[in-house]
Amino acid sequence: MGKGNFPFKLPLVLDGATGTELIKRGLPAGENVQMWVLDHPEAVQEIQKDYYSAGSDAVYACTFGATPRILEENGVLLSAREVCMLTAKISRESAGERLLGASVAPSGAMFYPMGDDTFDFAVEEYKQAVMGAEHFVDFFTAETCISTLEAKAAVTAVKAVSDKPVFVTLTVDKNGKTLCGDEVLPSLITLADCGISAFGLNCSFGPDLIIDILKKVSPYAAAMGIELIAKPNAGLPKDDGGFDLTVDEFASFIPEALKNGIGILGGCCGTNKEYIKKIKECTESTPLTYPEALDFDFENTVSNTRKFAVVNENDMPEPICVSDYLYEDVEAQAEKYGYGFVRLSKGECDLLNEQLAYIQAPLVLCGDREEYEKFAYSYAGKTLYKEI
Repeated sequence: MGKGNFPFKLPLVLDGATGTELIKRGLPAGENVQMWVLDHPEAVQEIQKDYYSAGSDAVYACTFGATPRILEENGVLLSAREVCMLTAKISRESAGERLLGASVAPSGAMFYPMGDDTFDFAVEEYKQAVMGAEHFVDFFTAETCISTLEAKAAVTAVKAVSDKPVFVTLTVDKNGKTLCGDEVLPSLITLADCGISAFGLNCSFGPDLIIDILKKVSPYAAAMGIELIAKPNAGLPKDDGGFDLTVDEFASFIPEALKNGIGILGGCCGTNKEYIKKIKECTESTPLTYPEALDFDFENTVSNTRKFAVVNENDMPEPICVSDYLYEDVEAQAEKYGYGFVRLSKGECDLLNEQLAYIQAPLVLCGDREEYEKFAYSYAGKTLYKEI
């Protein structure tokens, strides 16, 4: 049983690694994965059928990274829409009536201050992948995301094109942060506001670290009605190209996940059908149970990628007007309230965006409603509009 709004039966067992399995079947180093799969459809179909036979309830089509810029950089002449359509069709033949997902990340986009890409650019990149796979899949997933904003762009693209469920999994370092420094819990809050069905972590490290991080956010996820995903590597890579966790060592962490409300499980780098078989066995012997949902006012919570705060409508500060030194005023206000309350006037959205790199606190906005909506669309956080 899930939390009531999840569209598939739980526990849900995903697949294991695809890339390393394709390499075993002849994928050359440096080759574009999708084009090789189109030339060798039997290879990916064999992998996917093995995963279904081992116990996967759902597998991912081979669409990972198939966005326009990445394909162009790899010299692929077909459009992203065509590539995702063709590869998803191949996987649908493997799936039959069983569940099939499509990965729509990464896009290769890097946002300020790490790069010059815009949110709209990333959304349009993802839309091409979504439109290609839409007809053949049951859900979408944005996996191995290195930032919350990247994940939000993928979710925004799916929502613009499809009414199918969308999952998000970030990849983190040993400190539990993404490459861009995003924290897991604020990211969960931000993406829950975007309408995702499930959230979690993939790749990164082994199941011990991933499950430990997700256990800490599980009471919040329960409060927000979001299912949790763990799709870890088979431990750490070894010098011989393998990974350091055996099937049994990997599976030993799965009961702990199930006991803590982590009901969507699979494997990433280094895992194969034997790992999935063990995960399935664990789901059949250990019931999925949820922690008590935190008493958490999600509707009145604001977040960015590193912090969140609950807004008490009976005790709010005076709004701050946008200026060249807005960030100083916001941080001073946030010391007491945990967030900044900003009045946004017509034409000031861009000026606010320019200062976000210096603003550490999440934001509540008032003022011009159109400017607020423009800001909230591409904001790497959950914000609120308050009438005053």
